[in-house]
Amino acid sequence: MSHDVFISYSSRDKTIADAVCALLESRRIRCWIAPRDVLPGTEYGAAIVEAIATCKICVLIFSSDADKSPQVRREIERVVSKDKIIIPFRIENVLPTKAMEYALSNTHWLDALTAPLEGHIACLADAAGRILGIEQVSPKASLGQGESSDARSNPSADIFICDSLAHRRFAYALRDYLRERGYTVFLSDSESSDSDTAEFERSIFKALD
Repeated sequence: MSHDVFISYSSRDKTIADAVCALLESRRIRCWIAPRDVLPGTEYGAAIVEAIATCKICVLIFSSDADKSPQVRREIERVVSKDKIIIPFRIENVLPTKAMEYALSNTHWLDALTAPLEGHIACLADAAGRILGIEQVSPKASLGQGESSDARSNPSADIFICDSLAHRRFAYALRDYLRERGYTVFLSDSESSDSDTAEFERSIFKALD
């Protein structure tokens, strides 16, 4: 399956790359990001080559780590060779060097050097949406005045977040960010007021329905 956006990043910037991916996909922009989208049994390099060939845009999470990463450099060289659109998303006040400078020399940058990062990610999503011609997703019209956007009062959620305890802090931040924009969000066991296993499972399937 083809994707709209290929996300290139250093493993040290994975948290930001995941946040970018989450917001883009909440705007119905299909993303390919490793290692999530590398199918089991598939050769890693071949999967990346195929993803780049079928995407329309490459979002580069640019930092000093990305600049030094041979893997990121190979990905960007491949993107350039396939004449894809590159959106460099600069999260650190550094400039590209050597081969990376050559590859990105004629590309307009989006800087994300000031807090809050979420606003910059939203600008990135807006830019990608305009390039792709994808209508921006607005909060559901069914959420009228006085209605709650909390998934606990409306268990048929717009977005279901599945996370691990190691990423729970980020998951909370993402949940709050999406709720501020009018989406109903179900986040794992934090939304379940009943500790009973069967009830918890029912609440999850209700959110996914």
